[in-house]
Amino acid sequence: MVESAQSLPELLADAGIRLKSLRPGHTEHIVCPRCGGGKDREISLSVTIDADGGGAAWVCHRGSCGYRDGGKVVRDTPRPSAAAPRPVPIQKPKPHPAAQQENRPPWLWDFFGEREIGARTIKAFGVYAATTWFPGAKVDQGGKPEREGVVFPYFFKGELVNRKYRTKPPEKTFVQDKDALPTLFNVDRLGDAPAEIVFVEGEMDVMALFECQIENATTLKDGAGKEATFKEDDKRFEALRTHADILSKAKKIILAGDNDTPGLALREELARRLGRHRCWLVSWPEGCKDACDTLRLSGTEALQACIRDAAPYPIAGIQRIGTGTLLALRELPPPAVMTTGTMATDLILKLPTEGRLIIVTGYPGHGKTSWTRFVIVHTADKENRRWAVFSPEMQPWEHFAAQCAEVYVDKPFWPRGGIPTMTDNDIIKAEQWLASRVVLLVCDAAAV
Repeated sequence: MVESAQSLPELLADAGIRLKSLRPGHTEHIVCPRCGGGKDREISLSVTIDADGGGAAWVCHRGSCGYRDGGKVVRDTPRPSAAAPRPVPIQKPKPHPAAQQENRPPWLWDFFGEREIGARTIKAFGVYAATTWFPGAKVDQGGKPEREGVVFPYFFKGELVNRKYRTKPPEKTFVQDKDALPTLFNVDRLGDAPAEIVFVEGEMDVMALFECQIENATTLKDGAGKEATFKEDDKRFEALRTHADILSKAKKIILAGDNDTPGLALREELARRLGRHRCWLVSWPEGCKDACDTLRLSGTEALQACIRDAAPYPIAGIQRIGTGTLLALRELPPPAVMTTGTMATDLILKLPTEGRLIIVTGYPGHGKTSWTRFVIVHTADKENRRWAVFSPEMQPWEHFAAQCAEVYVDKPFWPRGGIPTMTDNDIIKAEQWLASRVVLLVCDAAAV
């Protein structure tokens, strides 16, 4: 049993398990990391996320493997550390010269143009080109480790707090200003009390939505990363604490990240941190991974429709009426019902033929048991129903059976005011009929 992980993705990753969804209650079948599915790469490992999302269990159904394990997330388990890290002071970046901020060479226009993002959007976000140092990037002929790249300024309350740089295509390396305030991109356009926020994965996706008149989009500065695992104290999510007040006021949060393994894992982690009850999920068109792909391949209206048609985060036990729900129901035959045997009751109650919980309430001595007993006999006779009865107040249990016989034969079991009672043949007939239709559940207190 794994018990040391501080997040669900970490717990699964420790076992070599990667899932498409981390939704509570979700079950998924993958190749077993222990046996590899054998020579046929059989998808034999069944993984089920706990109903509360706080753990998982898995079992391999290959007879030669049978790997079975699981674990719970222990979020408060302290990790060993030589010393507590010293807080790093926040540094405000020094703005580039005004002329530099207007630097938009042809390659930059081409870069955004290929993604259907126009000049209005580029200028609205203050994006420009500049040279900076990129780790791992090739050096120029003079040996300088500098490359020209795209600059994405991050603003908070109108002030520059960070800049993210991306190397000029075709290279794709990112750096940021050192020790900058953890901030969400485009956070100022969300306002102080946003009703709705769209979370995407990357500055380009925020700009793609802005191009389609959707201005309330934002993203974490570090995206999803390459791995689908997150720690509880992951610095990737520090911006959520920076803007906790703004985020707490949003009634609806639309998660529109990338449709890949890290992106889906990030979506689940954001839903957990922000509250699944107010999260909605976007589905991208076939062949599109994110907002940029959708704008480029399918156009503005398709991207707007994806955001508009986001579905509520699935929570076990909650069902919502969607387009076509009732039309599909009408194509099915109407539900079968049974008569209770009394016209007055049938006017207000149609008994379902399938299992349902029906609670009969009322004042003591007003006929609840008598009515229920009549329904038992009537449905057993006319609808071929079978009944198991637990009536602890009716002792001995044979008294309840005798009362059922009275309903079936329509005569009293014992003499009653000169009314003809059941004959021996009536009783034998009732016994034979009841024997195959009604069983009594009896609790013997003396035997407990």
